[in-house]
Amino acid sequence: MTLLVLLASLWAYRTRLEIWARAPEGIRTREEAIAIVSEAGGKVAAVYAREGMKVRLGDPLVQLDTSGLALRKQMLESRIHFTELRQSAAEDRLERAELTSLYGQLNELNKEIGNLTVTSPGDGRITILAPLGSGDVVSRGAAIGVVVSDSRSPD
Repeated sequence: MTLLVLLASLWAYRTRLEIWARAPEGIRTREEAIAIVSEAGGKVAAVYAREGMKVRLGDPLVQLDTSGLALRKQMLESRIHFTELRQSAAEDRLERAELTSLYGQLNELNKEIGNLTVTSPGDGRITILAPLGSGDVVSRGAAIGVVVSDSRSPD
C-alpha cells in the first residue's frame, strides 16, 4: 500500500496538467487595466462618463466643483492687474517681485483648477465606474474607475 501511495505521489508530481477556463469577456492582465484616479478632492459637479463607454486619453470623465477656485483666481487676477498699473507708474523692483510672486500663484491655481477635471488616463473602454452623481464628494487620490486598453477591451 505504501508503494502504491509513493508511486501515485511521484506520478502526480511529474505529470503536467493543462487547465482550460472559458471567460465570457476574455482574460485581461493587470497591465492592460488603468485606474481612473482623481488628482484633487472636491464635490462632483458633473459626470460625463458611464460604464462601457469608449474613451480617449485626456477625455473629461468627471468635473469637480471649481466655484471656490474660480473666485480665488478672479481675485488674484485683479491683484495682478492693480500691481501692473502701479508698476507702470513707477519702475520699482518691489513691484516686479510682487508681480513674479502673483504670476507664480496664478500658475499654481490654474494647475489646481485643471486637476478638478478627472480625465481618461488612456485609450480604451471604461469597465468599472464608481456610482457618482452631482453633489457627491470625491477624495484626492481616490480611484473612481478603470479603463481597459482598446487592444484588449471587449466590443
